[in-house]
Amino acid sequence: MPLISVALCTYNGAVYLGEQLETILSQTYSNLEIIVADDCSTDSTWHILTRYALMDSRIKIFKNTVNLGFNKNFEKTISLASGNFIALSDQDDLWYPNKIEELYNAIGDNWIVFSNSELINSTGNLLDSSLLKDFQFSDQKYNSLLLNNYVTGHTTLINRVSLSCVLPIPERGFYDWWLGFIALYHNKLGYLDKVLTKYRVHANSVINTSIKESRIKNRRESTLILQLNSFLDYPQLSKVDKKYITGIYNSVKAAKAGNSWPLYRLIIFQYPVLFSHKKSRGFTSRLNFARKFIRTI
Repeated sequence: MPLISVALCTYNGAVYLGEQLETILSQTYSNLEIIVADDCSTDSTWHILTRYALMDSRIKIFKNTVNLGFNKNFEKTISLASGNFIALSDQDDLWYPNKIEELYNAIGDNWIVFSNSELINSTGNLLDSSLLKDFQFSDQKYNSLLLNNYVTGHTTLINRVSLSCVLPIPERGFYDWWLGFIALYHNKLGYLDKVLTKYRVHANSVINTSIKESRIKNRRESTLILQLNSFLDYPQLSKVDKKYITGIYNSVKAAKAGNSWPLYRLIIFQYPVLFSHKKSRGFTSRLNFARKFIRTI
């Protein structure tokens, strides 16, 4: 049983943190270390972390001197981890007891394996829904992660051998989207079709707060534009792939500026490639899908 590190990032997470830590400490896979980096919380998060660290020596806590934001804070926790594998954790979810064991048994020679989550509300009640619905993951290519992300960080297990490629994590965009893209680009992404996490949906989650702040700071640049730009900076992109992603990037920028036809055309004619994990659609259905998609960027 190789050492597996849990990389947990916290920021003002006192409300749900203790409950999440209990589910991590109760994992059936016992050879764990829990690396926690607190990003300058102003509530009682640090007090809770200190109390748990005193109770269980597997927990190692670090306090940032400046606020790094969730991308760079996850980069920090990953860098501090010493395990052969690294499981990423949010501060407000709940893990099933066999989560890490199941992911470890499923990762094989992949760099990253991810799973599914069921949704719960702020009080922990099931919402009768999951993150991935009617999801298909078979022979996927990196193209399927260019316009949308289905690799959520809290469901993943990362093999240490991938760190030379996935680090550093770009400051803007989403860390899990980046990790999934890099792994899939190298054909090293796996999927375990099981629900192993209860994903808490609430207005004050770090991800919701970060999206709101990003929209305020980058009114002319959508999250999708920022994400595509980070992909273009990946040094191992081939010239052909860089040209292809540049074309998609330009289409998204044109749509953001008011000229949506290039993106309409891209989605309609390349739907089977860009959304290969979704159901097949005819022309009219693709047109309606493109219309709804463009409204979100």
